[in-house]
Amino acid sequence: MEAVFRVKSQEQKNYIINYGLGGKRKTIRFKRNTGTYGTSDREEISVLLRSDGFGEDYELLTDMETVSEWLNGDEPDKITREYLQDVSPEGMINLASVFALGSHQNKPYIIREMLIGKPVTQAVHTIKRKYKLEDEEDQDLVQKYLDAGVIVHNSPWYKYKDESITRNPAELADWVQGKKDQLEEDYEKLQD
Repeated sequence: MEAVFRVKSQEQKNYIINYGLGGKRKTIRFKRNTGTYGTSDREEISVLLRSDGFGEDYELLTDMETVSEWLNGDEPDKITREYLQDVSPEGMINLASVFALGSHQNKPYIIREMLIGKPVTQAVHTIKRKYKLEDEEDQDLVQKYLDAGVIVHNSPWYKYKDESITRNPAELADWVQGKKDQLEEDYEKLQD
């Protein structure tokens, strides 16, 4: 994840912070042309947030909550399968556009695999939050279709009609989200 900072005044575009850590002196230089500084270094982000100039001379452009979660270790640097576990199929399609995976636009499972290892950026984090599957709601929906027999759990597989969907309940919730209209139609037919 990259945290981006920007100076507040046009006159201060050449903003510099010197700091020492572990006996070493380091310098942070904001870009002259844009007055911004972006970093993925947790140490530098912490220094920038603690500096007297933060808030007065420069500001954080990246969402503060995202940076806080990342500094706290709640968010990974790179996309993992677990990180994407609660992202809806529509969210996967949006993430594909962030990384120019255009030829795979309507295949969320393929997109998920292609995203693993990519950096967690502000755009990725925003899409993940916007398209987060609501666990309780999704599980209720999955349970509704299981109870009605629309989806069958033929251990270890979850099946729909003659199609084996997955063995993983979390992936089943993703699959249900992508097929909700069709599943609801089948559910209604069984209720009649």
